[in-house]
Amino acid sequence: MRIFNLSILLATVALCPFQISQLKAEKTNQFFATRQEITPVILRKMPYTWNNECPVPLADLRYITVSHYDFAGNIHQGELVVHKLLVDDLIDIFEKL
Repeated sequence: MRIFNLSILLATVALCPFQISQLKAEKTNQFFATRQEITPVILRKMPYTWNNECPVPLADLRYITVSHYDFAGNIHQGELVVHKLLVDDLIDIFEKL
């Protein structure tokens, strides 16, 4: 696993929207994640977190979703926009959580 400077990770996540919506699913131990480039639909969900003056080009960002449990054991799907170099590492981290 690659190790990245924590400040890069924090700066990337700080620029990104983080929304959580509850899934209608039974509790399982299966982890689910998706990854994709930033589409116009996703970009419309980010009106305050990215613009043409941002230091990270849109082409370098990826939209990921990861399943996770809250403290009550309910399944949620989290959304993050992260630098493309961090996608695999972040998905691995969330899977281990």
